[in-house]
Amino acid sequence: MAVTYSDLLKMRKVDKGDKPWDEDINENTEIIDVVLDGLLGVNYVNSGLAPTDGGVLEVDYAIGVVCVAGVFHSVAGGSKTCTDDDLNWLYVDSAGTMQINVTPPTGNYVPIAFIDCSSNDIDRIGDLRNLRPIIPQIKFPATQAPSADPNTLDDYEEGDHVATITCSTSGSYVLGNDTLTYTKIGRLVHLQGRLAITNESSPNGKLRISLPFVTATLLEDADNAAVFIKLINHGDGGIENPYASISAGVAYVTLFNVTDAGGEEDITHARVDATFDIDLSITFMT
Repeated sequence: MAVTYSDLLKMRKVDKGDKPWDEDINENTEIIDVVLDGLLGVNYVNSGLAPTDGGVLEVDYAIGVVCVAGVFHSVAGGSKTCTDDDLNWLYVDSAGTMQINVTPPTGNYVPIAFIDCSSNDIDRIGDLRNLRPIIPQIKFPATQAPSADPNTLDDYEEGDHVATITCSTSGSYVLGNDTLTYTKIGRLVHLQGRLAITNESSPNGKLRISLPFVTATLLEDADNAAVFIKLINHGDGGIENPYASISAGVAYVTLFNVTDAGGEEDITHARVDATFDIDLSITFMT
């Protein structure tokens, strides 16, 4: 069943003083197109746009930000001329343009006000700031649509990564527990979990753990980072402070050790047994 704006206005009438639509008009007939399934999931007013009566045939509205079908638009303040002795719908269309019409809008839009020029009433339905908590989620496309704007959030993803452990020269390890979980927000990825190594397959070289995304290439070594990992039951008492090194433009981290004396050492196949565990919690940029 669709949730109507009239229903929502009834819920907030006491503290907002808004009139329900059906006090003036039968919402089930003349304005049925204003009721859209899931409308609040993609369409809402972020701020401003409360209309005021600028005269018998004019309605003024404030500047505001509107989300129509998941796209944000900045709408300049202005004024629209109403049709006298008629019902008028003030709304923002799918292109982010303020419109006024004597027939209800259809498609993707955000309703701002219903103006009854036969009685000079303005029933405001566009100020949805108090209704925003009922919007359940923000939907991002399955395939990222990258934005060049550094201030635009263009991606969100949650998932599992089936990890592999390989060596820098050749060979690999067999994993029992091999699934890590990640959350990606924009270009930032957090990955965590436990890997259980149960056997080896001719390993040779530095140990590498695969990542779900390729790391970023940034300026002045900003892409280099290190994160602590817990290496358990590996069989080498000389590995005091193991860590995973993040470098530019690769889909893996490389394991190193910092000695108690402050030196850096490679963690190679020769430093670990055929069975051991790795706990990790890694945050990196893509």
